[in-house]
Amino acid sequence: MTSIPKICMRTQQNEIRHSKPTLALVSPSSHRIRVGVIGYGYWGPQIVRNFQTWETSEVVAVCDTSPKSLQRVQQAYPEIKVTQDFDELLRSTQIDAIAVVTPVRTHYEFAKMALENGKHVFGSWWITPFCLVVP
Repeated sequence: MTSIPKICMRTQQNEIRHSKPTLALVSPSSHRIRVGVIGYGYWGPQIVRNFQTWETSEVVAVCDTSPKSLQRVQQAYPEIKVTQDFDELLRSTQIDAIAVVTPVRTHYEFAKMALENGKHVFGSWWITPFCLVVP
């Protein structure tokens, strides 16, 4: 599995000594984080669009239980694989990270399964009422 690029603090040489540092993503330009998205309801299309827009990431698969949602993915992004089986995303060696974009009550289980299968996890944890610890 490819490692996620590290976020580091960097200041430009011409900055004043006491100015705040800026964040820079350190990554080879050829490396892209390969993302699998679970959930293509209300927020899913925005998350997929954002990951597809960034130069450092690409969505390789979307999982949803709704055939209509998966059809919308295929119409908008024919290059993205669609599935109703979350285990496909977990088993895939082509996926580095899972974006959990499902109802809040399901976040814990999906995030836990992704982490247990060696995937990085993206989610809206500030609104999720749980604490996730994976041994």
